[in-house]
Amino acid sequence: MNFSETIKYIYPLRIYYEVSNAFVISHDNQTLYIAYNAIHCIDLKNAKNLGKIYHSEWYICSMAISFDDSRLVAGNAYGEVLVFDTISLQKLNSFRNYVYLIQFIAFLPNSNEEFIVAYHVHGIE
Repeated sequence: MNFSETIKYIYPLRIYYEVSNAFVISHDNQTLYIAYNAIHCIDLKNAKNLGKIYHSEWYICSMAISFDDSRLVAGNAYGEVLVFDTISLQKLNSFRNYVYLIQFIAFLPNSNEEFIVAYHVHGIE
């Protein structure tokens, strides 16, 4: 790829005003999700910014993607967990059972519904 082709590839991927706090890439390496206060979806195959799929008052601390790339889960500084469908880019569910910011989220192996949440001050559920 020459310089001008590289610029044409990178330029559409630019996200303004936010520095990523959390990111995750799909297992097929086709989609990148990056977040600070908003979650942005980027199609890596076609070098296309698909836009914002969610905006929050609280910054996103962690994200994970299911083994089949069908679900994205994110945790924010308010202790809220958000679940998204990666095909429709729609929010499926959200819940706030936590008092502290969500520091880590991971899907269980071979699952698109069960995940582990670790939150600030010694908690894992």
